[in-house]
Amino acid sequence: MEAAKDGNFNSLVTIEKEIEESYISWKNALMNHQIQFIETFYADDFTSTTCAGIVKNKAEVLTRLGFKDIEYLSWEDKNILIDIKVENPVLKCRQILSIVLYGLSVKIEREIMLTFKKVNNKWSLKNIKENAV
Repeated sequence: MEAAKDGNFNSLVTIEKEIEESYISWKNALMNHQIQFIETFYADDFTSTTCAGIVKNKAEVLTRLGFKDIEYLSWEDKNILIDIKVENPVLKCRQILSIVLYGLSVKIEREIMLTFKKVNNKWSLKNIKENAV
């Protein structure tokens, strides 16, 4: 019985590490305009909900990212929490971003929730939900 518990714990630790690595890869792809990575990383049924409640699908988000009009100067994550006890793992954190948007310097502080799902034995991003801080 103890071996089963240990195996289950190790499996949960592995999932948590995979979600954290997926988040870091997504973040780096956004900061470096790696649209091909993002296109394959977002699930086909991907949605993104902004702080204003605007919902966009995968095609809309990829079109927006294709403009490359956002330059990330810095990106700080705080209070990262990963919930792997649910069907689709969730990562929540507070982000502090310094960006240049349309030539203007902007600082954004937001809470974000990313929902992941496994597709063909690989983690994909199913949903992003932003909340203003």
